[in-house]
Amino acid sequence: SLKYLADHSETLNHFLNNILLNNSAYSSFSVLMGFLVVFRTQLSYGRFWDGCKFLKDMQAEVFNTGSNLIAFSKTSKAEQQRVDNFRETILRLLSLLHGVSLAQLHGKGAHDFSAEIIDVEGLDSDSLHFLHEEECKVELIVQWFQSLTVEAQAEGVLTIAPPILSRIFQNMSNFLSAYNSAYRVTEVPYPFPYMQTTEMLLLFHWLVTPAVMCTFTSLPVWTGTFSFLVALIYLSLNKIATELEDPFGRDVNDLNLDEMQAEMNKRLLMLMSKGANTSPKLSTTATPIVQILGDKDHPHRAVTQSIQLWDSDDQDGNTQGPTTSLVKSGEEIIIQTPVEEVVIDRPKFAKPADEVG
Repeated sequence: SLKYLADHSETLNHFLNNILLNNSAYSSFSVLMGFLVVFRTQLSYGRFWDGCKFLKDMQAEVFNTGSNLIAFSKTSKAEQQRVDNFRETILRLLSLLHGVSLAQLHGKGAHDFSAEIIDVEGLDSDSLHFLHEEECKVELIVQWFQSLTVEAQAEGVLTIAPPILSRIFQNMSNFLSAYNSAYRVTEVPYPFPYMQTTEMLLLFHWLVTPAVMCTFTSLPVWTGTFSFLVALIYLSLNKIATELEDPFGRDVNDLNLDEMQAEMNKRLLMLMSKGANTSPKLSTTATPIVQILGDKDHPHRAVTQSIQLWDSDDQDGNTQGPTTSLVKSGEEIIIQTPVEEVVIDRPKFAKPADEVG
């Protein structure tokens, strides 16, 4: 429209032609805007991946802690009931710790976030009341967990050597370090003065571009096209930066924290399954390692084995279970190995994390 009016008005045409006698000023302004927008996008991209990295570090420490304690309590000399109570408690606390951590990362008072906690009602009501009243919920659960570990060692539930048991406290320390690093992404926003300056310069650039394009083009359609493309590129890059600034937010492009909590519960429940508490044993038909290695003068006699761990469909569409393939001297022997399937359902009793705190 501006180009059309300039073509039919000598006054407006003379005014636009005298706005920019040299395109160096506009080019410098565009380069500056490109630097500001790309710089902001780069910082936002780094914040997004830092949040993902620290979150995965948190999950690794939570699972390692539960796995270590389950393994340490396997050789306990205490009563089996006390050992089972200890295992049941730590799994609930770990699920609660992970869920509350995600709720804190999602934002304080985020009532639209709910996380499944493994039977949170199985914990005593006094502890849940203290957790509800406490502001530092994550730190409180970590303290509970460490106290429970010390009490279990004193009662004989954990008979592992103290230097090895200290790994549990190291895992909790690493968890808190990763949690605070991830919380920094949420707590410390992108600098507002920098963001405000970028937004204002984008607005000025958007207003100036159509007038400048009138002097660079001969037809109104090209004036509108180039003005639209320039504005679209800068605004799109700026919008991408806005979306990536907080990976724990409520936008569609943010991380799915509900799914992460469900996956963590699945891994924790796996630790109590029959398969996880049954140690592998050597088969009576196992080939000795010396025989597998074969004669040093004839290394080609070595035996190799491969196992299929996931079900697959044959040509008829039938599902085949895991199989063990033994290859020896060019011959292949397929041995069907029945494997008991462990199905882990979601916890029967679950409570949203926002209701816990």
